[in-house]
Amino acid sequence: MSSEVKIKVPDEVISNLIHAEIAKQLGPDNRLVEAVVRSALEQKKDNYSRETLFGDQVKNMIRGKAQDVFKSWLDQHAKEIEQAFLKFLTKNKAKVIRDFCHQLATNLGRFYFSLNLKIDDE
Repeated sequence: MSSEVKIKVPDEVISNLIHAEIAKQLGPDNRLVEAVVRSALEQKKDNYSRETLFGDQVKNMIRGKAQDVFKSWLDQHAKEIEQAFLKFLTKNKAKVIRDFCHQLATNLGRFYFSLNLKIDDE
């Protein structure tokens, strides 16, 4: 006759024990932390660039934050942007139409269709 007892240990307890053991192994000496940070600062992103992995991650984080801030600004000012654009188009209607038609005709008949529209404010 065999009996079985199952004990459920909460994940938080296991996680705390692991963290405590890591802290104990690191101790008050910061050499290991310094070595990890130095390695992260020196490790190259790939064999082809001089950029470090850490530098690339920082650049991507900054770029992402900048895009978020810019998108937020665009969202907040969408009405003003729309009004300014409509005002410009209304004021320069004939020129805008001529420029659009010229650029459209210039790009027709190519191997691909690409329309790049540039409106100069004159």
